[in-house]
Amino acid sequence: MSDQPTRPRANELPQQPIQDSQLVQDRRYMEALNKLFNRFAVEDQRVYYEYAIERNRRAGSQVSLIRAFTAFVAGFAAALTALLVQSVFVPGAQCTMDTAGISYCDTMKFLVSLTTLIAVIAPAIGSAFNGLSDLYQWDRQVGMFTSALESLVVADAYSPDSEEADTYYRASLSAFAQGTLEVMESETAQWGQLVRTPEQIEKFLAESLARQQQVINAAAEQRFSPPQG
Repeated sequence: MSDQPTRPRANELPQQPIQDSQLVQDRRYMEALNKLFNRFAVEDQRVYYEYAIERNRRAGSQVSLIRAFTAFVAGFAAALTALLVQSVFVPGAQCTMDTAGISYCDTMKFLVSLTTLIAVIAPAIGSAFNGLSDLYQWDRQVGMFTSALESLVVADAYSPDSEEADTYYRASLSAFAQGTLEVMESETAQWGQLVRTPEQIEKFLAESLARQQQVINAAAEQRFSPPQG
């Protein structure tokens, strides 16, 4: 008689330990997917949104400061021009009655010409920056990226919890991934406007749970139903 071990029959294989091992592997696989998606998709996108918000807000603030400064310079130059003309060149003033020296009057003429030029150029510079603001729309982009960041936070609220059962974990992961990808797609197409609302994510989560519960109930009925015949 041979001492070699005999192979077990098909009905003698440990079916339940294999199923349990498969369940553990599926759970670890889902948790790994969740970590990868969180690290390389959600976090990277959140960092990008925060950078875009800060960059556009800083650009918009700088342009607004330049526009305000040019408006102030234009107003100040216009007021100074009027003051110089009223005090020096109106009838009865010093330069019209030859009571002042030539060098003084020439200096005043130069100052009036300079302030007049500044009063004309400064609004033109401000208008140019107004055009840049309308072209790049920094303030609008700040609002759009802020909306996208808030939407990302809403989608992140549906991220799976480690304490959830496998069915809820799988449904939460699906809702979390789909909601996040919808926000990214919306930001790319429409500058961050929210497409998927929290109610839609809630509905998607409920539908996923219902479908998976139906599959589990059908499998349980088939497993525990008495054999026919």
